Amino acid sequence: MAEQSKASTSNTEAAPDLAAEIAALRKELEVLAGLVGRIGQAGVAGVTGAAKAKLGEGFETLEGLEARVQGELKARPLRALGLAALGGFVLGLILRR
Repeated sequence: MAEQSKASTSNTEAAPDLAAEIAALRKELEVLAGLVGRIGQAGVAGVTGAAKAKLGEGFETLEGLEARVQGELKARPLRALGLAALGGFVLGLILRR
């Protein structure tokens, strides 16, 4: 019977230690979660910036291509008309089947 009272006494003494340790672990987890969140936000900002830069480069390329196509159309209008007619004819043959 004396052994049971010693065991219950040690359990009650260990309970506050465990509660304090659990509270400390929770605080550490909160700090880590905040750190991971900040790292994630920084990564997203970097990826967003890179994507915007690539998108800008793509628009510049398309604008240059558009200018070249318009220049060719003005320089050779009959060729452009013939290519458009040929394209329409081929598309009509493909879609008819």
